[in-house]
Amino acid sequence: MERPGPLSSDPHAPAAPSRLRYLARGAAIGLLIGAGVVIGQAISIPETLAQTKTSDTYRQLDLFSQVFERIRADYVEKSFRSSAD
Repeated sequence: MERPGPLSSDPHAPAAPSRLRYLARGAAIGLLIGAGVVIGQAISIPETLAQTKTSDTYRQLDLFSQVFERIRADYVEKSFRSSAD
């Protein structure tokens, strides 16, 4: 049996899917894809922030140790340093 289509002359044949239905399906698919992209980026942001915080922490620690050594070498008296070590 032949399935009636949109060009069928049968008045009882189901109507062709409207453009609005196709538009709604396209919008739903677009929303799902967009939501997937946003969620994927949201998951990767904390990892990037953690790496940035870690590298910033080491940079600040290195700066502190440089300043500490400079102060120790230039401003702490030798007699105090020898008794403190």
